[in-house]
Amino acid sequence: MKLLPSLEALHLNLIYDPFAGTLEWRISGEPFGKSYDLGYVIGYFDGEQYYAHRVIYKMMTGEEPEIVDHENGFRSDNRWSNLGNVTPLKNKQNLGVAKNNTSGITGVHVTRSGTFKASICVKRQRHWLGVFKNRDDAVAARRDAEKLYGFHPNHGRRYNL
Repeated sequence: MKLLPSLEALHLNLIYDPFAGTLEWRISGEPFGKSYDLGYVIGYFDGEQYYAHRVIYKMMTGEEPEIVDHENGFRSDNRWSNLGNVTPLKNKQNLGVAKNNTSGITGVHVTRSGTFKASICVKRQRHWLGVFKNRDDAVAARRDAEKLYGFHPNHGRRYNL
C-alpha cells in the first residue's frame, strides 16, 4: 500500500468531522472525493488517489494504517466510531455475505440432496461443522463457530453499498 501524505500536509489542507464522518477541503469546504462502485470514498491529494478512510485514520492517529475496517460494513460511513485499524484476519472476519451465496448465510451451503453443509474458514483453514437436515441447525452451527473463532458480530450481513 502506498504511503499517505504527511500528517502536516493533511491537516493543513483537510478538515475531518469525526461525528459526521465528513472529510472536506479546508479552503473550499468541498468534500474530499466521492463514493465509487465499491462504496469507498476516494479522493485526490497532490494528483495521487487515496481512500478517505485511510486519510482519516492517519489524521486522527498520526499513523499509517495497515487495514482500516468499516465496522458496520458501510464503506462510505467514515465516522470515527466506525473505523478501526485491523489485521487482515480481523478484516476477513467482518465481511458481508458473498453475492453468489444461495443460502443467505455465509458458510452455509445447500447440497444437491437438499441438506445444508456448514463450514468456517479461519487462517486459510476450512473447518467443516457438519451436514444438517434443516437450514436453522446449519446456521446455528455456523454462528457458534463464529463466536468461538472471534468473528465480528456483523460478519455475513447483507447490506447495500
